Amino acid sequence: MAAEYTIKTVIFCVTYLCAFIAIIGLIPSDFYAQSKTYTQFDMPSYFSQDDVQHIKHFENASIHDAVPYSDNEWLDFNPDANFKFVARWYNDATGRYIRLLHVTWEFWWLWNGDYLECPDVAEYYGHSSIFKTDLQTAWDSNYNASIFYPFACEHITVKVWFADYNATRNNIGSAWDENHLNIAIGFGFDDYETKLSSWDVMGRLLTFQSPEIFGASGAIATTLNLIVGIPFWVAVAVCIYLLIMEVIPF
Repeated sequence: MAAEYTIKTVIFCVTYLCAFIAIIGLIPSDFYAQSKTYTQFDMPSYFSQDDVQHIKHFENASIHDAVPYSDNEWLDFNPDANFKFVARWYNDATGRYIRLLHVTWEFWWLWNGDYLECPDVAEYYGHSSIFKTDLQTAWDSNYNASIFYPFACEHITVKVWFADYNATRNNIGSAWDENHLNIAIGFGFDDYETKLSSWDVMGRLLTFQSPEIFGASGAIATTLNLIVGIPFWVAVAVCIYLLIMEVIPF
């Protein structure tokens, strides 16, 4: 009887330790406060004094209109900040326009994102869409850029700049007509840093729920959570059953 009890105790301890180590290893960055470090970058000429003080993460790229199809340009802030954006230049029968998306999950070649919305840009088919006239209206000759703020989704707020790829010309309308723009996205710590409460973190850990797991998020992360979590739930249930059988005499 003592030997059987010892074996059950060892199984319980090993199962518990394995589950604990696995859970700790899967803790995503959302569960802890990020340190306020960032990559140094050269301040572009279109930064205002407020931008110099506020913008801590910055990426820029060239976006081309791939006529007659839509074109995606990726702006990846990893690993300094766990954010990735897509600037998509659309072409359809009604015109050409640009939309911005925050990538919420990625799994190999599959991805999905939330549209970034801006109150200064009109909605087109349900989402903020930047047309040539929007760029010309937002053009600031002091900074030689079309500036939009805020562009936001439920996860983050960003500032966006569009400029002529030809820096000696600085004509955003001509750049649009030539299907070639420079785009930049920037944001500060206060635009994205959120912390979960200790009870929320504990609840997610105990139920093996992670908003990001193995590089995936969203619906795919939920599926992976179930695949990883169900064996743990079964193991815990078995351990609880064995413990009850040992403590309560029948």
